[in-house]
Amino acid sequence: MDLQVLIVDDNQHMRTILRELLRAVGIREAREARDAVEALDIMKTTTTDQVLVDLSMPVIDGVRLASHACGVRYAGRTDLLLVELDPGSRAAGVFT
Repeated sequence: MDLQVLIVDDNQHMRTILRELLRAVGIREAREARDAVEALDIMKTTTTDQVLVDLSMPVIDGVRLASHACGVRYAGRTDLLLVELDPGSRAAGVFT
C-alpha cells in the first residue's frame, strides 16, 4: 500500500506499536514525529495521506494539532484520525 502515514506520539513505545500495526496491513513506511511541532514541520514539507495522533501530548495536544493541521496548506489532503486509548484498551481497524 502506498499511503504516506505520519505517526505522532510522544511515547516511543506507542510509535513502534503503531508502525508494526501499519506494516501488518501492508504499509511499509511511516514517518514519525515526537510532538506536534515536529509533526507540523513534516506535514508542511511532505505529502501525508493519514496522520495517527496521540491526543495526550505535552505542549500541544492532539486535538490542537488536528485543528491546526487542517489549516496547513500543501498539495493534496490529509485525513486526521484521532485515537485515545486508556491503559488496557484494545483496538482493531481496517484500512480501506
